[in-house]
Parts: sequence; C-alpha cells; structure tokens
Amino acid sequence: MLRFTEDLKTRQGKLQAIEVVCMDMLRAFIAGAAQDIPAAAVAFDGFQVVQLANKAVDAVHREEAQGDGWLKKTR
Repeated sequence: MLRFTEDLKTRQGKLQAIEVVCMDMLRAFIAGAAQDIPAAAVAFDGFQVVQLANKAVDAVHREEAQGDGWLKKTR
C-alpha cells in the first residue's frame, strides 16, 4: 500500500479522493489501507467472501453431522 500511496502523491493524486478500496482479505492489506487511506471504505473480493462463507457452512455441517447420523453423506 505504501508504494501505491507514494506513487499517487508523485502524480499529484489526492488520497482523500479515494472513496472505496477493493482488496483481498489479507490482514496486511486491511492494515495498510486503514493506515494509509483511513477515510476509504473497504470492499472485499467477492470470491473470497463466498469462499469464507462456504468454509463456515462446511464447519457447521461437519459439527452437526457428528451428532445426528442421518446427516452423514448429505453434503
């Protein structure tokens, strides 16, 4: 993020004009955006949001399947 902000400044760009930053869900990206462009809203890549939701659904399904035999092999 630092290289981007420095490059933007050399081209007379204004960080305050950035309203939304779209990025992967990496903590380093989130921290960099919060530090360098605090006024911008963060939008996460849709693929990663769906992937995270699928992992959560799988985890719940596995937990539920352990208690009830009828849920086994119902994925």
